[in-house]
Amino acid sequence: MTPQERADILATISDLTKSATGTRIRKNYAAMSDTELDAEYKFWWDASERAAREEQERFTREKAAYFARIDKMAADHGVSFATAVRWDMQAQGIEDDLDFYAYENGLNIEATLKLSEKLRGSDLDHLVRRSFLTA
Repeated sequence: MTPQERADILATISDLTKSATGTRIRKNYAAMSDTELDAEYKFWWDASERAAREEQERFTREKAAYFARIDKMAADHGVSFATAVRWDMQAQGIEDDLDFYAYENGLNIEATLKLSEKLRGSDLDHLVRRSFLTA
């Protein structure tokens, strides 16, 4: 492995450890052989992919739970989806920031866009227009 290839793989390993664990794992990579370094790279690549899959699965569950909760609230009280969201925002003390509300409810970008789409044209449209993520 050339010195440049080694530097590139070390930078990639650093990024992969951050992606997989949330922190950059520090080891004495300089002391590792090319074979050991390659094995380390493969390990962290797999760990990073697994972490990304798990995160996506968590976001999918949280999105489904959030929309089911709001839909149930709307149905239970005979109100619109937007009204149920407004009530939920008020209950959480977040009445003027749709992005923060989405974050506090575990919604990723995809789910926040879906929420924005459902609220567009409602009495919460002004929040949708102020959102960083406009649908």
